[in-house]
This record gives sequence, structure tokens and C-alpha cells, in this order.
Amino acid sequence: MFLCTAILAALHERHSSGQGQYIDISMLDSQITVEENAFARYLNAGEMPRALGTRHPSFTPFQVFETKDGYIALALKGGIHDQWPVLCAVTGRIDIIDDLRFRDGWLRTENYKELSPIMVPVFKSKTTREWVIELEAVGIACSPVNNIAQAAANPQVMARNMIFDVEQPGVGVFKAVNSPFKFSRTQGETPGHAPGLGEHTDEVLSNLLGMSGGEVNRLRQDHVI
Repeated sequence: MFLCTAILAALHERHSSGQGQYIDISMLDSQITVEENAFARYLNAGEMPRALGTRHPSFTPFQVFETKDGYIALALKGGIHDQWPVLCAVTGRIDIIDDLRFRDGWLRTENYKELSPIMVPVFKSKTTREWVIELEAVGIACSPVNNIAQAAANPQVMARNMIFDVEQPGVGVFKAVNSPFKFSRTQGETPGHAPGLGEHTDEVLSNLLGMSGGEVNRLRQDHVI
């Protein structure tokens, strides 16, 4: 991901400078960048991050909750648009709207041990779909946590042609995941079957390496290929 972004940035810069440049992207550097939040807290506040499951480290509730039949991911807004009162109303817990322990996202994080026993049973009382309908109706960001079977059957996944059939020699029809790239003008072809051993040897030697048919045949006769 970072290499792709760097290449695009270098190409863009080339339009103004007319010069190319060497790009140095490290897997380690990329991992450090992805963990910028954890490093910021450690480097500036001395806080050692710990495993929190699906929770956000500084805002609550911002996590996955178990429902009656699955799981739902909840992403509550904070700050001046704190949706805490709305969530309390939807979940039927208006009794804790003004609880000083839960006044803002940070305090709710600090008092998570007290808040969790209240919220966890609430979400287990309804199905994922029921919660999605109720929460979306009041503008609270949420999503069902799908398993692979549910994701494969998602109408949008099917509409985007993300699952396709490919004829695999010696096996038959094989279902595979399609490319996510969608272009309006240069859309590529659906990927073909997995190549068999040596299936593209002639094509590689002749088209890419410029070898003649006779040279390829000699290599084959000499059991080089």
C-alpha cells in the first residue's frame, strides 16, 4: 500500500521536475507507520499499549459487541457531536445518560470496567439486523460483523462480480475471488485458471526471451525444459 502511494507520488512529481527517483520502502517502516497511534501514546505519554480486543484505545464505545445471533461493530461519534445520549436512548439505558463516569468518550474509556457490564447485556438482547436498523435510523455508524459465508452471499459482493467461476483443467469449475480493480475504460479480463506445470514455458521463452521455435524444441529434446 505504501509503495503504491509512493510510486504515484513520484510519478506526479515527475510531471513538474521531469526527473525520476529511487523509492525506498521498508516493511518495518511501514509497520511502524501503521501503529502511529500506539507509538504516539508511548513516546509522548509513556503509555504502553495493551491488547484491547476490538476496542478503541481512547474512545468508548467504539468496538464490536456480541448480539443475540452474531456481532455488530459500533463506531460512536465523540466531541461536540457526542452520540452517547442517542445511544443510551436507543438501547433503553437513559438512566446513565448523565452519569458523570460516562460524560465523554475518554471518561467512558477510563471507566470501561463499570460501563462494560451495562452495555454488553444490552446488545445481546436483539439480533444484529435489529440493532443495525435501529442504530442506522438515528445516525450511529455500525455494521454487522460477517463471517465468510455471509460476506460471500452479500448482494453487493455479487453485484460487483467479486465471486466468479473459472474452469480449472482436471478439476472442473472452481470458484474464486475477483480483482477489486474496476476501470471505466480499461477494465481487465476476468483472471483465468491456475497454470499447469510448464503450461506457459513456450510462451515465456519465445515471446519474452525471443527464442525461436527450434531453440525451444532443442531445449525440450535435451530435457532442459
